[in-house]
Amino acid sequence: MKHVAIDTVTLYAGHGGSGGGIWTYTKQLLLNLNQHAAEQTSIKFYCFVNEAFDLLLNNMEVIKVDCDTRKLPNRMKYLHFTLPNLCKKWRIDLLHRLTPEIPFASKTPVVCTLHDFMAEFYERTGRNQGAGFMDRLRNKYFFKTKSYALQHSKAVLTPSQAIRNEAISQFAGEPNRVFVTELATMPAKVNTEPEKISTKPVQFFTIAAFHPHKGHERTIAVFESLRSATQMDAYLNLRGNIQDADTYNNIQKRIAASPERDRIKIIGFDPSSTLADIYKKADFVLLLSEYEGFGLPVLEAQAFGIPVICSAIETFREVAGEAALFISAKDPELIAKDIHALVTDHNKQQQLVQDGIANCRKYNWFETAAKTIAVYNSCLNTGYEFCKTKIEKKLPVIAAGEKE
Repeated sequence: MKHVAIDTVTLYAGHGGSGGGIWTYTKQLLLNLNQHAAEQTSIKFYCFVNEAFDLLLNNMEVIKVDCDTRKLPNRMKYLHFTLPNLCKKWRIDLLHRLTPEIPFASKTPVVCTLHDFMAEFYERTGRNQGAGFMDRLRNKYFFKTKSYALQHSKAVLTPSQAIRNEAISQFAGEPNRVFVTELATMPAKVNTEPEKISTKPVQFFTIAAFHPHKGHERTIAVFESLRSATQMDAYLNLRGNIQDADTYNNIQKRIAASPERDRIKIIGFDPSSTLADIYKKADFVLLLSEYEGFGLPVLEAQAFGIPVICSAIETFREVAGEAALFISAKDPELIAKDIHALVTDHNKQQQLVQDGIANCRKYNWFETAAKTIAVYNSCLNTGYEFCKTKIEKKLPVIAAGEKE
């Protein structure tokens, strides 16, 4: 019997718009792997966890590690020294790291999950300029670890075809090492029968942590244009955790200066909230992100029967299928016009609801876990030579006048 370990020690419950995509992936993957593990005869599953971990995995061997890896030095020590020793102690045949960080010196073959190329997107768009010394140092570390993981992982899992395509471009032509294991959600019990047109104020919700790429300022501008052009009785709710303090402060200032400030509300992250709590007051979910690795709120909104309005980026088009109003225009007034057309077209809304529920049923966590196990078996049963091609990766640009 082969021993496979899933390492979650460096992961903690997320604080994104609906809990954080990486943590949601971690939690659901483990719970569904645990179900599969009951029927596995060729693999014994281990799970390395931190002290905050509280999932019940009765079909896995859960190994708790006393190490707070939220500080970078502790994280590096765990990853490159403690983790290889754990693999040796428990005779692990294959290690699955749920982020693209793998030990620099370990004899255990590794599978890693690559969620996105967000750091590279920030570099391309110049958002790393002006970062402080510690942020630049941290960025350099993660660039290096990701580059190493892409070169030396036996297999790489991505949440979407869009990210797989990006990953392959980094591999110098090794598509057979990159697999798509999608995120998912469970369809909620919603009333899909046509409803009477509501006379209540329209509630727009943006479910996203406060990061520069999430498009909060653009969303506010669109809402202002919508109100200015139509006088629609509507409110904009920005629901998410403060992941980037500068972004959050800028959004607060933007709202304070807005003529619609009384109709724009920030709702902080609440770890006790369920998905139903988050989405129950939303009439439309509005997501104008510039970049995403997957875009879980798209599926979550569809599962709750809420029409989705989102930017026409590649991942959203892939995940939402045909069940969303895609926004490609840059002008807030043009976007507002498209949104107003949807809000006043009840039949179109109902079609998006029906199509959205059908679309989100294509994504299933149990199947995601099954695909992951298939990758494990492939890695355990076939030989592999690590890629020796060096992956060239530019480091974040340092602002003029600053010393490295």
